[in-house]
Amino acid sequence: FAKTGEGISMNTAIHVVVDVSGSMSGHRVAIAAQAALTAAIALAAYDEVALAISVFPGNGLVKDFDQTWRKALPNFALRGDGGTPMTEAMVRAGSALAQRDEHRKIMILVTDGDPNNVASARAVARMLPK
Repeated sequence: FAKTGEGISMNTAIHVVVDVSGSMSGHRVAIAAQAALTAAIALAAYDEVALAISVFPGNGLVKDFDQTWRKALPNFALRGDGGTPMTEAMVRAGSALAQRDEHRKIMILVTDGDPNNVASARAVARMLPK
């Protein structure tokens, strides 16, 4: 009883990385947090999409891939402070995505400005698979 067919498979891991540096404090970080939460709620409808949300600076994991948005809800109270270590954030998110089994891997970077080290951030961005 073999059966074949064609269809569309989402099979996607998405990692949203949110800048919570000092320049994002106030309304900017509130908008970024709302956007990340909205993405989590919207993508929860798709069984084949795994979503993680993290913040930088720091190693803050707002929502893990296997965590529901409802359980992660308290983590969305973000505040802005510190510098913009974007390179390190992209490396961490890229590493987390590389460990996933999903066919498609997407990193979304939410920021308002320049990284602490523009050259290294560009180098990491070039190294990430397209």
